[in-house]
Amino acid sequence: MATTLEESKDFIENLFTTGIKGTVWPKKTYLIVVIKNRRGEVIFRKKYQTLPNRCGFLPNENHTERQMLDDQEFKECLETGEVCEIILTSNYSPCKDCAKDLKNFYEECTELRLTIQFSHPYETNDGKDHLKGLKNLDRAGITLEAMTDESRLDVLRNEEHLLDMVLKFMFDLDPRRVEERDVATKEKLKKLRRTDSEAERFAAKMKNLNL
Repeated sequence: MATTLEESKDFIENLFTTGIKGTVWPKKTYLIVVIKNRRGEVIFRKKYQTLPNRCGFLPNENHTERQMLDDQEFKECLETGEVCEIILTSNYSPCKDCAKDLKNFYEECTELRLTIQFSHPYETNDGKDHLKGLKNLDRAGITLEAMTDESRLDVLRNEEHLLDMVLKFMFDLDPRRVEERDVATKEKLKKLRRTDSEAERFAAKMKNLNL
């Protein structure tokens, strides 16, 4: 199904503004998947967004990451043997179930770099193990990053037809609030890695004491 110009505008705007104070945060996840070959050329690019709830077997069946992994076009691209890097750009970080799926996918692949960059961490303070899911991704060697000006420019290079909307976005949105959001996300990722390292050091210390 063809995507209308208005739908494209909504997609990019939600991708960029999620997590910024003073804006309405969407209840959907918006994901752009880019696959590059060993020469750095883009050989696959596709957008996904959360689907309406369905009565499936998987709790995250309607989530964007699960859609990607189940997408036949995505699978066919992987089968070409040319894939070197996959970059996921999203407004929210993966939930615990999608994090588990992505970790399993990554560990089954060989010689593949996987980067997940997002605007805002998804419910990492609610005790639902979403934070644990991010830790597991980080431990597996998957790169987790906050959105940056560079990552936003990468998205916009492929959205030239949205130039008017982008200009409006840039002038209407206080850049300080955008920077505050990105810095907060970076700090949460740093804290995630720091507390994880502290826990590992403590476990090693206790193990030595038992000896």
